[in-house]
Amino acid sequence: MEIVGFIVLGIIAVLMLTQLWFQYRMKRLEGTPVPESLQADSAAASAVLYYFYSDACGPCRRVSPLVKKLAEERPETVKLIDVAVDPETPRQLGIMGTPSFVLMKNSLIDQILMGPQSEKKLRSLMDN
Repeated sequence: MEIVGFIVLGIIAVLMLTQLWFQYRMKRLEGTPVPESLQADSAAASAVLYYFYSDACGPCRRVSPLVKKLAEERPETVKLIDVAVDPETPRQLGIMGTPSFVLMKNSLIDQILMGPQSEKKLRSLMDN
């Protein structure tokens, strides 16, 4: 019985370390230039929020209506990218999971958020 406990703890530790590794990789990208495929959008507006999602992702289905509403309100500053349709753009940014949000300001990556975000958080990102 003791071995099962160690195995479970080992699996939990691996999952936690993987999550920390993803967050570390995302933080390293902040302040780097926007990839060429997104430069046209980032040049048109001072701040652009990219939402990377997949139709097969459960958390994405919960957040997508909110983000689509924001995109209708601010079509020049909120962009939706389906990773199944355009896999190259998230690959260039190092996006490894959905949902992910990337805020670009002045042609630089300003902030990367992983996981579902609240409407309040997304609006505060766009207003700052």
